Amino acid sequence: MSNVGIIASSRLMAGAAIVVAISDLAATDKEETTITLGWTTPVGSTNPIDYYKVYLDGVFHENTTDDTPSWITTGLTSGTSYDITLITVDTLGNESVASNLVVETTK
Repeated sequence: MSNVGIIASSRLMAGAAIVVAISDLAATDKEETTITLGWTTPVGSTNPIDYYKVYLDGVFHENTTDDTPSWITTGLTSGTSYDITLITVDTLGNESVASNLVVETTK
């Protein structure tokens, strides 16, 4: 996975905070109701990363529980295709732009 990230100014907080987006999001496994995601931790943000927001088909689905660069997305429907993106959130609540798009279908 690449160490390159996408840099964008924060959309939430005023000021010059930079939050680097994930640029190498990938599906690493899939089951009937889950898709496992992996990525390289973005570097270069102004503040430490707190967690990531998971979006399915452009709609918020869930937050990761920490800054670990992997996540099992649960509660999915078997045989369904999903457009998946993540947003990086720093410790002050600043957000990056969306990651690269991953399209994956559950088993």
